[in-house]
Amino acid sequence: PGGAPVDGFVIVRTRKPGKDGGQARLALESFDTVQAGVWAGKMLGDVNTKGYIAGMVNYADTNGPKEKLNNGASYNLWSSTGAGLLKAGLDTSGWLVDFMVYKDDSEFGIPNANLHFGPTGNPPAFGTSGDWRIDPSKTDVYVVSGNRQWGGGHTTLFSLSASSSHQVLTTTTLNLNDNKNLHLNLRHNIDFGKSRAVLGIDYQHWNNPSGMNYFENIPREEKTKGWFAQFEHKLFDGRLALDASLRKDTVTVVRGLDYYTAGAQPPGGTASPLIYRDRKLPAATFFSTGAGFRLTDQWKMTARYGANKQVSNNLNPMPGVVLGDDEQKKWELGLEGQFSRGFNPSFNYFHRAVKNEKSVKGFTYTSATAATVTCRSTVATTGAAATRWNGTSDITECYGQDDTVRGGLELTINGAFAERSSYRLGVTDFLNRTNVVQTTPKTVADLSVTHGFGAYTLTSAVKYVTAYKGSSTDAGLYLGGYTRLDLGLGYDWKFGSTPIRSSIFGRNLTDKKYETSNGVQDVGRVLGVEFLVGF
Repeated sequence: PGGAPVDGFVIVRTRKPGKDGGQARLALESFDTVQAGVWAGKMLGDVNTKGYIAGMVNYADTNGPKEKLNNGASYNLWSSTGAGLLKAGLDTSGWLVDFMVYKDDSEFGIPNANLHFGPTGNPPAFGTSGDWRIDPSKTDVYVVSGNRQWGGGHTTLFSLSASSSHQVLTTTTLNLNDNKNLHLNLRHNIDFGKSRAVLGIDYQHWNNPSGMNYFENIPREEKTKGWFAQFEHKLFDGRLALDASLRKDTVTVVRGLDYYTAGAQPPGGTASPLIYRDRKLPAATFFSTGAGFRLTDQWKMTARYGANKQVSNNLNPMPGVVLGDDEQKKWELGLEGQFSRGFNPSFNYFHRAVKNEKSVKGFTYTSATAATVTCRSTVATTGAAATRWNGTSDITECYGQDDTVRGGLELTINGAFAERSSYRLGVTDFLNRTNVVQTTPKTVADLSVTHGFGAYTLTSAVKYVTAYKGSSTDAGLYLGGYTRLDLGLGYDWKFGSTPIRSSIFGRNLTDKKYETSNGVQDVGRVLGVEFLVGF
């Protein structure tokens, strides 16, 4: 229940400078939120050898909502983060190489869940555990990437990255979560006539020496090796484009668990025979093929088919439960129109069938009467079935599988109606939701509009999601069923020769405190102001 501290990833958005200069940003938002940052870049070199150097520093702090969730717990969404990035690049003699270093240091609360999943916080039924938090959380990322053009239609692209993270999770105890990840990607493109062939390899090494939440003091380590190939060809003066690709990945579990039952492990703990070493899992295979045919100057038809398979080799999520092989087949048929600058529609029908799709079916935990409650769809907070809170390992997820089908229609329309004005409309309707009705809304629609007039720029976005049951069987639990509205108004002006944009904005102006599929409740309406200063 609640947000897992090790779920998610770091997203680093950056860019190459096109000229000397930079930008400073300051934003103030609801919930005592402040965000500030500076980005700057400088061009280097001459005509034969070009280069650049750029960097940024950011700081963000928020107290989060002060009101309580519907389960009586706090949102626990406070955070404080400092981050910095340095990037440099070189373009010479056919080589294009980029280097990047990123670091951050933060602390944050783990979001408490809603009424239907039970809180991770401190209501009376849970004793005195208090809100969970990560303090500190430190991330380091190092990347070198680029390409080499050899001539004759040959190009090699490469990327090598190393990242590490250090976290201390505080619940009733202090738990370490340290991760190290090394990733190599190498790809070679061969262009000849109206064809392109692509060959590549992937290697990834993940190491978690400290163990992680629910698996404290149990090291885990995996190595993934993969290769891929792709072929593209154009016919009939480019009106017909064909492609096909194949990928194969193999995972070796250097250190791991046979049963992912966390605190419900059989006696033996870290010495349990259920912990294995150097196990090579069956290879996962991915295949895809597609075609695009231009019917007229305005219309283009597309078709795509994909299939993948993962042999589980009798994967055991918990004692007594055996899960089967994963197999997925997907096909799409689309029609794209290009009529004018202001009107470009596209239609797409999709169908995805999955055999033995895995999902969380409930939770196993120790009740207030010391009885083991197995795979309950929700975690009870009151009565004899309520959890007896003795630490993170008292609650574990149990998994199951279903044959599922997702099929439906997608419609998008985009265009521009003025020099600085554009729009995009998207609607997705699921006509088939076999065994995924509880986790997939029937209809999702969104509309975004940007309109520039004079020194002002208006941005807006509306999103509509129909109600659906969610992963729980609780009769009172419906997710979605909301319309969300975001608005922003920016004004461009100068202080002397310095360009400045001042903006006011509101997110979720309809104040819909909807819940995500894993039970975390949205904070509702957020208001703010922003200042961007160029130099």
